[in-house]
Amino acid sequence: MKSLGVNSYRFSISWARILPKGRFGEINQAGIAYYNELIDALVLKGVQPFVTLCHFDMPQELEDRYGSWLSSEVQEDFGYYADICFKYFGDRVKYWSTFNEPNFQVTFGYRDGTFPPSRCSGHFGNCTAGDSETEPYIAAHNIILSHAAAVDVYRTKYQKDQKGMIGIVLHCAWSTLFLTICGNKIKTGYGEMNSPMLTTGDFLNDVRRVEYMSGYLESLMAAIRKGADVRGYYAWSLLDNFEWTNGYTQRFGICHVDYNTMERTPKLSAKWFKGFIDKYGKTPRAMM
Repeated sequence: MKSLGVNSYRFSISWARILPKGRFGEINQAGIAYYNELIDALVLKGVQPFVTLCHFDMPQELEDRYGSWLSSEVQEDFGYYADICFKYFGDRVKYWSTFNEPNFQVTFGYRDGTFPPSRCSGHFGNCTAGDSETEPYIAAHNIILSHAAAVDVYRTKYQKDQKGMIGIVLHCAWSTLFLTICGNKIKTGYGEMNSPMLTTGDFLNDVRRVEYMSGYLESLMAAIRKGADVRGYYAWSLLDNFEWTNGYTQRFGICHVDYNTMERTPKLSAKWFKGFIDKYGKTPRAMM
């Protein structure tokens, strides 16, 4: 990241890594140490950590005890978890997000059943339990109130001293805007399918991703010039990694990862992104 010139890195903390049993068990100090080491390394290199508290996953204990997002009890658990993160990491983390795309989580987890906990009615999907007509609204209700609980904890206990900001990340798609600025991900896709037939060289020459990023960022800069209040841009993603329901079958990184050796190699898109940052500096602020 330092060599690319980016000034911020967005990552998600695993709730289960901090509290394997939620508020019903002990804090996992090994998990605290892991994230402290990551945050310290980022700060040392001048890269601002931008932290998401919940990116779809949660302790299995809470699903087993009371059905996770289907119970109001989860609000207390999420507030407790957020408090611990603010306490241990908030002296260095100044940008917090409570949830990543909870509208996806609710729709696919409780309506279509394609995301865990895979709940839906029979005519919506192939699930063993669930009610697609009511459960998405219950889950969304509890996520919204859990977000509010975490924000309240931060604002009342930590924000004055830590001087940070907190919000939420929602997924939204404006069709006319996307068609205008993206034209041909939209059609061809942003990720590369992993295949034993492809060589490392094939993955490194990710021309389609360069075309996508170039078109998107050019349009984004045009919007900024017209007065759009844009604070930053994150490329998804820095590294090839584990994708929620796709496992390791798709590669979204601008850096290639050899899953056998863990060697990381910048792709053509990483080199293009570095050139973009070098040319345009901090407008918009270049983030990962």
